[in-house]
Amino acid sequence: MSKLQETIAFSTTDAEYIAASDGSKEAIWLKGLLDEIGRTQEKVNVFCESQSVIHLTTNPSYHNKTKHIDVRNHFMRHVIDGRKLALKKVHTQEN
Repeated sequence: MSKLQETIAFSTTDAEYIAASDGSKEAIWLKGLLDEIGRTQEKVNVFCESQSVIHLTTNPSYHNKTKHIDVRNHFMRHVIDGRKLALKKVHTQEN
C-alpha cells in the first residue's frame, strides 16, 4: 500500500521502520480475518529490505538514535516477541 505517512521521518531507517510497522498492523488484521474464515496461520511473514529495520525490531535494547520514534510504531517489537509475526529480509532485486 502506498500512502503518506502521518509523522515526519528524520532518516530512511525511520521511514522504513514506520512503513514496516504499518504493514505489520495490516498483516495481523489479515491473519485475524483468515482465522475467522477457518484458514488459521501460526505466523505471518512480513518482508523488509532494510537490514537496519530488522535489527531495530529484533534487538529490544535502547537505541539512542531511535528515541524520537513514536511509541506506537514499536508495535512490531511486541508482535515479534509474541511469535505472531516474523520480519524477514528481502533483497532489493527481489523486491
